[in-house]
Amino acid sequence: MERADWLRDRMRSYGCGSCGWGFEPEQVRILAERDDLFFLELGCAMCGDATNAIVSVVADPADDPVLDAPELRERTGTGAPVDADDLLRVHAILADLDGGVDELLRRLDGAGDAVSR
Repeated sequence: MERADWLRDRMRSYGCGSCGWGFEPEQVRILAERDDLFFLELGCAMCGDATNAIVSVVADPADDPVLDAPELRERTGTGAPVDADDLLRVHAILADLDGGVDELLRRLDGAGDAVSR
């Protein structure tokens, strides 16, 4: 696999700054490549946001490629995006809430009346 294809595939583990969704390979456009630096345009297939990034691909001691993308955040979960059912659950929780944000957080943490997540 050549470096550009490897890079496009590896970008799945980095999340969109707006919604956190991983970048799909077809949404990663390589604008330029200079030595170990890649200049990218990243489009989010989920929310449509676009951003530019500079990442480097270097070899580690085992000669495997390593991606360094300090301005991008790595995805920590593989959860599904928010959908209509999620919004309806939040609406029900808020409609039944008698209190402020502190009370909401207590309930979500299980300190008050439990709510299903």
